[in-house]
Amino acid sequence: MAIREYQQSLDSNGIPYELATSPEADPNPSSPQRNPVRFFPKGPFVNFAEKARLDAEDAYKKAGEDVNMNGLFWTVEEKSFAANPDA
Repeated sequence: MAIREYQQSLDSNGIPYELATSPEADPNPSSPQRNPVRFFPKGPFVNFAEKARLDAEDAYKKAGEDVNMNGLFWTVEEKSFAANPDA
């Protein structure tokens, strides 16, 4: 239960909402409250597990017109392959 509350207190970047939405975090130079901490974007990055899941969903939708997606979900699993010595 405590972990759920903690996770809900984080934004999509894993930063606590309290910090991310604080007036002190405002990068606007005219902000009355200045904090030496600022947030800068990095990326873009590819989450390959998420990409594989979303690609599978897209392929399923494309394969069947007017497919009902209610209740459907996909998971991903990690697979290991031998390294290609010729690569």
